[in-house]
Amino acid sequence: MPSTIIPASTGFSNSYILRGDRAVVIDAGLMGKEKKILAALDANGIPRGNVSLIIITHCHGDHYASVKALKEALDVPGANVGVMAGWPDARYMETGDSAPVVPVSLTGRIMSLFTGAKAPPCKADLIVKEDMDLRAYGVDARVLTTPGHTTGSLSVLASDGSCAIGDMFASLFMKNRVRMAPFAEDPALIGPGLKKLVDNGAKRLYPGHGNGWDVEAVVNAFEAYKK
Repeated sequence: MPSTIIPASTGFSNSYILRGDRAVVIDAGLMGKEKKILAALDANGIPRGNVSLIIITHCHGDHYASVKALKEALDVPGANVGVMAGWPDARYMETGDSAPVVPVSLTGRIMSLFTGAKAPPCKADLIVKEDMDLRAYGVDARVLTTPGHTTGSLSVLASDGSCAIGDMFASLFMKNRVRMAPFAEDPALIGPGLKKLVDNGAKRLYPGHGNGWDVEAVVNAFEAYKK
């Protein structure tokens, strides 16, 4: 069946559920947010045993601090839920640290207080270095490597065109406005990452902070930033 992305907000940052024949959780939020993700699964009628994978789009504490607790909660009898992260970000999650944060604005300096927070260490079961098909996990979707915000940043593109993009773009304080991420390890890679999503058929983008947008709005906003 076609797969789609369902928002599952955890407050400061967003988590998502990728739903197909099975389900995949995308990002786990700050510490203690596993309860909200479990509640979102329940609200959408998804049994815990139906979750096959947890994907971390990038290893900053506000996106993975609950992953250890979430994995433990989802490892019900008969399940074998793995955690996926990009290379080299995965090494930071293993030590409970965050990938390098390079602020590009005052907002970024403030937000770095959260992203740099220590988190319970969790080892990635799957480390992604190149684009990957997810049909083996029961969802018609792909993981795309989209470095920029961090070197190991990943995006998750469902077959219906919905796409979770981590912190490639964000709109934390202005919920509907497309904004450049307030920090990025390599800002020059954001444009090529966005083009990659468009070329692969992304139609609606879901960020790690704020609401989702149609891809055309993001492309137009990015062109405005470059002028």
